[in-house]
Amino acid sequence: MDLNYLSSPDSKSKYRPEIDGLRAFAVVAVMFNHFNEKFLPGGYLGVDIFFVISGYVISSSLYKRPSKDFKDFISGFYERRIKRLVPALLLFVILVSFLMCLFNQNSRQELVTGLTSLVGVSNIQLFLNSTNYFSESTELNPFMHTWSLGVEEQFYIIFPILVWFSGFGRQSVRGEKNLFFVVGILTIVSLIAFVYFYEINQSAAYFLMPMRFWEMASGCLLFIVLQKWRIIEKVIKKISSVFFLLVIAGVMYLPVSAAVPATIGIVLFTAILIASLKSSDVVFKLFTDKKVVYLGLISYSLYLWHWGVLAIMRLTIGVSVYTFPIFIFATMFFAIFSYEIVEKRFRKRIWAKSRRMTFSIAAIYVSGGAALILVLSNGFSKYIFLGSNKGISLSNNPKTAAKTYIGEYSKRDSQKCRNILHKGFPVETLFLMCSTAKPASDKSTKTIIFIGDSHSGMLMPLSEIIFHKDNVRTTDIFNDGCTIPELDDASPRCTYMNSTIQKLSLIGGDQFLFVISSNYLGSEKFVKDTIKLAESVTSNGSQLLVMLPTPRYPALDDRSLINNNLCKKEWFRPGFALSDVCGSGFEISKSDWLAEINFYQAQLEEYSLHNNKFFVYSPFEDLCVSINGIVDNSCSPFLGDKLLYFDSSHLSVLGAKALYPRFRSFLLSNGLLPESY
Repeated sequence: MDLNYLSSPDSKSKYRPEIDGLRAFAVVAVMFNHFNEKFLPGGYLGVDIFFVISGYVISSSLYKRPSKDFKDFISGFYERRIKRLVPALLLFVILVSFLMCLFNQNSRQELVTGLTSLVGVSNIQLFLNSTNYFSESTELNPFMHTWSLGVEEQFYIIFPILVWFSGFGRQSVRGEKNLFFVVGILTIVSLIAFVYFYEINQSAAYFLMPMRFWEMASGCLLFIVLQKWRIIEKVIKKISSVFFLLVIAGVMYLPVSAAVPATIGIVLFTAILIASLKSSDVVFKLFTDKKVVYLGLISYSLYLWHWGVLAIMRLTIGVSVYTFPIFIFATMFFAIFSYEIVEKRFRKRIWAKSRRMTFSIAAIYVSGGAALILVLSNGFSKYIFLGSNKGISLSNNPKTAAKTYIGEYSKRDSQKCRNILHKGFPVETLFLMCSTAKPASDKSTKTIIFIGDSHSGMLMPLSEIIFHKDNVRTTDIFNDGCTIPELDDASPRCTYMNSTIQKLSLIGGDQFLFVISSNYLGSEKFVKDTIKLAESVTSNGSQLLVMLPTPRYPALDDRSLINNNLCKKEWFRPGFALSDVCGSGFEISKSDWLAEINFYQAQLEEYSLHNNKFFVYSPFEDLCVSINGIVDNSCSPFLGDKLLYFDSSHLSVLGAKALYPRFRSFLLSNGLLPESY
């Protein structure tokens, strides 16, 4: 991504157009991969090609460059870097930030990445947020790809210092050897760190400069080798560069799981390819074609804009084969504009009379851009959002009750009654730990015990309302992932579910109502096991109520779809642009869900006719919300603009509370709550 004024054995000119051709190859590979990874699974490795080129070009640009002293050398280097990188980056970040806010009112996290990219630390910000580069959520962050600029800019802090004090920048006799030795040692250490951390902390290996140093350093080592040991270059040139280019292309078809060997291979063969390029080769002629060279010249702007265009497309018209021409056109338009109007002009122009003033001007520009982004990210974006549907703000995401809920009236902490059934507590202790206090006005000893997996835990807000409004003692005990009744292949920690409820029924007798809940749609055996458990519990006098599974909304599993409202149709986001998992927005088919649960529900309801202490309750009507008041075959998880769910099957606190009116009526009509309450 740097300037390409290089010494060439084949030419007296320092400019090597074939390097720009290699840049074009790299950026096209990245663009194809990012548009659809199936096109080129390892196309993301084009960034690693850029790293090698960058190290090679920077070494060449500093080779025998006259400087008065270290201050003149270092200030001149950073002045060139600022002029080269900052103007185009600033234009991109400001314009795309504004566009994001037009189509996404919850873009604060993305804007933070854009802000940090202006000061060269977006890679660190992404690392601290444990971002997975290959995850789907990154596709909506238009500044995700600026991590590589952060890596390069941090490399630029260290590298010129090494160049100067090794003597390379001062043209000392041993300067080249000293730099080769120092950079060589650091390259080995960095490569080892990259391989090591990729296994234990992939984000660190991917985003942090120390683990990427070896790639840019490889370009530096290549330059020194070609200057000091020309015999090596002559040997490499005997092999056609076509072979090395084909190897690079082959590596790009390796799966993501082979990222470590693929990255090492790309860096190695990119260095060899650069050394092998000669005017008689087909690859050289291809890379020096005027159109290919121009793509290389605008590769920095292409790299900046292609991901931003994709992010905006995902928020609007979608990314598909049909929108590929739009992607290419928009990316080329903005890249050419950026290169011709911004890059070329600002790079060649004298910004100020002194370098100090140049740095000050750059700081003012960056500060102004940062201030604008801060304004957008702190509430102003809602005023320019073009959508008609109001979504969920990131600061108000519903939390899973089973994980975070604190009882509003009893002050119980759900965490203390989560995943404890297998820890050896006597059932009496479990009951006391997880129960509300017995209301002073309660003339009954009735207790409702909610017990099951995490889908039982999410009902704790419902339990709290019953305790508060109906003066009934309630208990909540749950083990994540453990169904009641137990499955045959249950894990050891789940083998206590049946025995716990049976022991409690012996203690409470007819004063205990058990509400069992899990999201398992049982087979015939599961139904029989439920009935078998019910026979045991009700024979002890207790009552047993099965809370049927909540309707599942698959699109809610992807938080990015929720936070960015990508399953909501807008005038700028037609139905065909919605994610495949969205269906029609966040909606599901009412008839499909009822058909899915029919066998389970029908068998249990049939049994309830023969056991007056066994009940079946469906939360379906509360959680299948009519859309815009229209009663049809569609269900929505939204009550107004509030979401009743946290993910595809777990309720939010609001969702659990929404069950209360109908559930209370059900309890009353079946004599499970005294009328006086």
